Amino acid sequence: MPADRQRLQQGFELARLFFELATSFGAATAWHIARSLRHAMRKSGRTMLAVPGLSAGVELRGLSSDAATFIQIFLRGDLDFAVPGPAPQTIVDVGANIGLASLYLARRFPAARIVAIEFEAENFEQLRRNTAAYPNIECVHAGLWPHDGVVAVANPGAAKWAHVPTAAADDRGATEAVRAVSMETLMAERGIASIDLLKIDIEGSEYELFEAAPDWMNRVRTVAIELHDHLRPGAGARFLAALRARPVLLASRGEYLICTFTG
Repeated sequence: MPADRQRLQQGFELARLFFELATSFGAATAWHIARSLRHAMRKSGRTMLAVPGLSAGVELRGLSSDAATFIQIFLRGDLDFAVPGPAPQTIVDVGANIGLASLYLARRFPAARIVAIEFEAENFEQLRRNTAAYPNIECVHAGLWPHDGVVAVANPGAAKWAHVPTAAADDRGATEAVRAVSMETLMAERGIASIDLLKIDIEGSEYELFEAAPDWMNRVRTVAIELHDHLRPGAGARFLAALRARPVLLASRGEYLICTFTG
């Protein structure tokens, strides 16, 4: 592509991003955020964003999936779905990545306690940095699994949002072994009696997590989950089978399936 045409295309992309941001944040801050996001998409290093409604800046890694994830959550509003009943007091963010979903939910539900669990080491360190200013966000370095043990990164070369945990003993090519924790253990250790909102984005590992209908689901009010049948065929069917024991209302928002239990 000729250089002048490439610059023109980049200008159009930046303008489109600006107008989308202006709808969410207003024109006063949209241009700054748009330029910062473009920088993060095209340059190495780290970019700091000042996001309205957040008390501290958000750090994104350059040449990674961080900018796209920011757009999905803060611009496209994938987590801006209705939560029936009282405002959530306890939120668990499974597959927290670098903390963008936790930050969005902390801004939306400022009185909520948020437990963010992430198993990949670099993502977890970024999660800790991004949430350090928020005492209501607790970071847990572990992978959620059907039982306690050890998991590892099955695909270390994948994009940072796409890392998949695997049982370490089952995959000789896996790396970065970390603690695996069941939801029962997580809730017991954190003193959680029930979960008002459970967000799950674990890149296909819902296949293992919902191999059988877990008892802890009876202590959850609303689940927002990304299903990854394209990565693990049958993962969605396993999750939906786990819902059959209770009446549930289903909705969708962006890439999330929203499940609110009514009994």
